[in-house]
Order: sequence, then C-alpha cells, then structure tokens
Amino acid sequence: DMIKDGFTPIARDGAHLIEVQLALQKSLSHLARHSDGPLPRSAPKLMQESFENAMQAMQFDINRNRLRAAVPMVVVMG
Repeated sequence: DMIKDGFTPIARDGAHLIEVQLALQKSLSHLARHSDGPLPRSAPKLMQESFENAMQAMQFDINRNRLRAAVPMVVVMG
C-alpha cells in the first residue's frame, strides 16, 4: 500500500511529463532492488503500469523513446 499510495498519484498526474516519468522509474527501480519485504514485489508492478500509461499519455515520440531507453527491458517487454 505504501508504494501504491505514494507513487500512483505521481504516476497518474505526471504521465505526460518525461522528467516525472524518468524520476519515477528510477525511484521504483531502486525500490524493486530492495532486499526486504514487499518492496521487490510491488515496485515492478507499478513500474509497468506507469510505463504503459506514460507511453499513451506522452505527446512526442522523442519522449516515449527516452522513457523506453531508460526503463528495464522487463518493463518495456511486459
């Protein structure tokens, strides 16, 4: 719940902003590598959802390409 409550509003409201998405994906990626508790399980799911929403919300291909290049392949490939 902590991951979802904290990051979902940011992901939703910043879906169209490349700067927000890059920072969000970076933060969630760090949490996904955390070794304790539910963080490694919940962060990747939100990474995937945020990535998919951002790819639809972003207006410019250049920003979609930057985001695609910045996130782990497991997220990009689904």
